[in-house]
Amino acid sequence: MKKLIIDANVILRFLRADHPEHFAAASKLFEQAESGKVRLVLLAPVLAEVVFVLTSVYECGRKEIAEALQPFLFHGGIDCPESAVLADALKRFASTKIDLMDCYVAAAAVASDYAVCSFDRDFRKFSDIDWQQPGS
Repeated sequence: MKKLIIDANVILRFLRADHPEHFAAASKLFEQAESGKVRLVLLAPVLAEVVFVLTSVYECGRKEIAEALQPFLFHGGIDCPESAVLADALKRFASTKIDLMDCYVAAAAVASDYAVCSFDRDFRKFSDIDWQQPGS
């Protein structure tokens, strides 16, 4: 079975349905993945790009974005190597004003039982992580 790494534009055209030809092709691809004809791979940077475009270009809300992307993380035809961490990051993103990358770092820290070392004080807002500034 062929494995395909999907790019952000495939997910965006599927979610936005703003280009009929691309929407149809993306829908067909996800149907093929569902039926086992192909295996799709979703990487964390691709998900981050989707979030960036949805927030900056389409001005979608954080909760709306998280709800739209969660199914891709646990879709039967999609391999997402960091699905649990990304799901946690999206949950944090939806419920705060903290950017996705910091939410991802926090989620990865919790999943790995690591502390976070950063100058960014936003990490204090996550009660479930151990945060420290460099040099402290």
